[in-house]
Amino acid sequence: PTSSIDDYYMSQSVRVIDSRTGEVTAEIDNEGKSGQIDWSPDGRRLALRAGRDRYDPIDGRILIADAEGGEPELIDSDYEGKYEQIAWVSDNEIHFIASQSVWSVYGSITPDGSRKEIHSEEGPVFTSFETAGDGSVLFTANSDQHPTEVYLLRQGEVDPERLTRHNSWLEGVALGEQEVVSWESRDGEWELDGIFI
Repeated sequence: PTSSIDDYYMSQSVRVIDSRTGEVTAEIDNEGKSGQIDWSPDGRRLALRAGRDRYDPIDGRILIADAEGGEPELIDSDYEGKYEQIAWVSDNEIHFIASQSVWSVYGSITPDGSRKEIHSEEGPVFTSFETAGDGSVLFTANSDQHPTEVYLLRQGEVDPERLTRHNSWLEGVALGEQEVVSWESRDGEWELDGIFI
């Protein structure tokens, strides 16, 4: 390793260590950037928010690894967004926040990637979430009308409810307009989005 920042991102490794003995019991053979690691409730698998491979510039894919070690499996390989946060909610379901274009979405996916659902995609920009035992979800989120606040998405509902108003004085202030602007890349292969403020 060198002092290059790339070494920090590219040379991370995932190991499972026995807390009693301090011995490494398993190694996960991931080569890309690592962003987040989450254990399945039964302790048999790990979900990694990581790069697809060594050449992926983001840590925004989901890989599933056996807790016994080995090479993780990339799920949802064709997804063009970036997974921002992941969390197991059962042994067969992972919830996530992802960036799609200039928006964020909240959804769920099975560990094999065979089923994926988007639960909420309209409204504020989600920055983090925490699930509750009753199926409800708390979010921190912001929008073009307010900085970060707390939102609640009750089980079975589609639209999250804003719970806090920390900056209520902003309701009387005229804020600048924001507009999504899209354009095609020079090579015609990509549609690029940005926000004009």
